[in-house]
Amino acid sequence: MDAAGWRPHRPRGVEMRYLVVREADGSVTFTAPWGEPMVARPGDAIVRSPQDPADTYRIAAAAFACTYEILQPAP
Repeated sequence: MDAAGWRPHRPRGVEMRYLVVREADGSVTFTAPWGEPMVARPGDAIVRSPQDPADTYRIAAAAFACTYEILQPAP
């Protein structure tokens, strides 16, 4: 705890499914849950809720690497 009372914590979200866009795939465009087109580029991750396939969105490669914990690596 610091002098102002802040303490570290690790947030835990729900488990999601993911795929990483390959260089061979090039950029991939899909519709975000809010109805707008979303572009995922090679190296970016596309994550999806297993309970709600419509809840699908792009995470930039750098953000995915530092904010998501991979539970099952790609083969």
